[in-house]
Amino acid sequence: MSKNIHLLQELQAMYAEKYRLCLFTTDMQKNIMIDVMGQNTLFETLHHQFNIFQEVADIHYETWSINKPVVYDIWPGVYAIITPVHIDDGRSFYIWSGFFISQGTEELVRERINNPDINWDEVTVLNNETKSNLLEDMKTMAEIAALCLQEIDETEFYQKKIKLFQQIANKKTIGDLLDSFIAIHPELDFLGAASKYDEDNFKIISTVGEKMNVLTGTTVAPGEGLLGRVLVTNHYEFWERTDKDPRTSLFHKESIHPKSLFCFPIKQEDEFDMLLFGGSFKTETFSNKSAELIRLLMTIFEVGYLVKTLQKENTHLITRSQALTEIGKLLTTTPDYKRIIYILVDISMNLVEGLFSFVVLKESQTGAMKLISRGQADGMEEYAQEAAKRYYHAEEVRQSPSVREIQSGHTVIECPIFHRDKLLGVLCVGMRENEEIIDEHLHFLQTLSIMGGVSLQLLAQEEDGTEDKQIHALFKAVKHFDEAKYRKMKEAEQLAFEFSSIQGFALPMLKTITNACRLSYYSPDFIREILPDSKVAEILETGEALLNGSNSLSWEDASICAQVYALVITYVEDKSTDVYKNRENGIAAEFDTFLNETKFKEVELTLSPEEVIAEQKIESIESTIKELNLSPREQEVLDLVIQGNNNKEIAEQLYISNHTVKNHVTKIFQKLEVPDRAHAISKVYQLKHQSS
Repeated sequence: MSKNIHLLQELQAMYAEKYRLCLFTTDMQKNIMIDVMGQNTLFETLHHQFNIFQEVADIHYETWSINKPVVYDIWPGVYAIITPVHIDDGRSFYIWSGFFISQGTEELVRERINNPDINWDEVTVLNNETKSNLLEDMKTMAEIAALCLQEIDETEFYQKKIKLFQQIANKKTIGDLLDSFIAIHPELDFLGAASKYDEDNFKIISTVGEKMNVLTGTTVAPGEGLLGRVLVTNHYEFWERTDKDPRTSLFHKESIHPKSLFCFPIKQEDEFDMLLFGGSFKTETFSNKSAELIRLLMTIFEVGYLVKTLQKENTHLITRSQALTEIGKLLTTTPDYKRIIYILVDISMNLVEGLFSFVVLKESQTGAMKLISRGQADGMEEYAQEAAKRYYHAEEVRQSPSVREIQSGHTVIECPIFHRDKLLGVLCVGMRENEEIIDEHLHFLQTLSIMGGVSLQLLAQEEDGTEDKQIHALFKAVKHFDEAKYRKMKEAEQLAFEFSSIQGFALPMLKTITNACRLSYYSPDFIREILPDSKVAEILETGEALLNGSNSLSWEDASICAQVYALVITYVEDKSTDVYKNRENGIAAEFDTFLNETKFKEVELTLSPEEVIAEQKIESIESTIKELNLSPREQEVLDLVIQGNNNKEIAEQLYISNHTVKNHVTKIFQKLEVPDRAHAISKVYQLKHQSS
């Protein structure tokens, strides 16, 4: 029995890692038969507060008549799953899986436990759907555990089961698994796997065994031949003496004549996702032991396949979650309305590898429609016009995202950007993926648009103070009696905004500089009288002293705000660089670099049928990429990655192989210390927008 215990330990370890739970097994007398496997924050915490195993001993489940997994509250609000394992000889065992809490009860449980040392981010929280899936998986585990706990006399047969189980952990591809199964089960001469590739049909994707490779790529249709029969019956089957069976024509037409054959459907979420088949060219029948081993093989394969699929999905979800977290940090620390829009456009296109992405919005002050976009597709301009009218002229706009097909045949995800009931804009992303992936992207883009809406509204609220309204009124007044000066003030404001944002200045500092540029028409004394609590007058006074070359004040002694103001005003007035030409260090050198390398361009649009939509160009990030420790070729590859190209498209543009592109991408991730494209893109934009 000790070897059986070892096998069950490995089974527990696999499930513990999958669900971040602790698993242990007890017998009918509540003795701990299999020690705790896995790590779980709640288990460790509560086990220190009171003896978990004493709680288990006090439970009278010997009176229960349970034959399937049940949820049990081991502690108020904290749950475990008890899975019964009944053996043919009358013995029963119980597998405990814990601990977790239900979604929506987090705060109540946290208050009741009242332990400041718990890292609640590591606590497993299950909703109804994931709890239901866990119960189903525990049921499958019980079936495998029952096999593990059977008394087996034949040592060789037992050893085969052990090896079969180990394959799931050690082999990464279906082909590797099939090779291993053939080596373990000498009665089998061939194995194969067919994967679903459209609504009804399956295609053979992998085979092992002599001459079996000719079947790769062959289609299996429901009801056609023995394999197709399983697609109809939805149940595994064993067939004997099949070498002359006309239903094996799929094999016969390739001069393959199996004498015995079996086929198992592999399920994923109640749908058939794969067929596993195999057989022998030597024996016409399956022994009981052979059939049992094959059934175990298929069961273990199904569990392992499910685990790997869930692990892949979980990794993908974690990646998306981490990317959203980083993007959220970037959005909330960006003090510029336009830059938030740029980030939304860039990130939405890059992370879903879309054809194009744009935001259409109406400026609150002027009412002008604006379009900020990246990428291009046939009919995009006409579609943008139609979308703008549909959202901004409608009496009521729903806040949920939608999927539309434009005239060119492209699928577009539309995500209105709302804050409460106020429409701030519409994010539209052209897709190139299948329907299943589009549904996944839809939820991601909806989250991104919500984050963008909150960030835009927070920025608007910060800018909506009484002082800001006075400054805006003074700024607008200049336009009526000195329009030329007004245009220069507006240019200075935008230039100061862009430069200060790139420098990573805090929002109050940035607002002080830009407000000084907006009020540069007025004297410091007048501003001090109108806005006695504002720092703008001091910036104007100090800035003018720097511009006039006052001997009483050096550039090094002036505040950064005053230096930036003087640099911007000098450049706007006569496009001269004399003020900072001979200054190699400090903010002047940074401003010189900014003028040479980074400039934004703003375009106002009138979205009407008679006019062609202008495209707002997103600022190049080539200068940021060049600052990274990458080879010239890696810089080219990263630039194309950020533009939304996949590996195949990058290979075509650079005239290199897909394999070479993959190697470059891997090295880029290593050098940037990121795990994937999402983090690489996010890191580049953090360097671009937040460098200081």
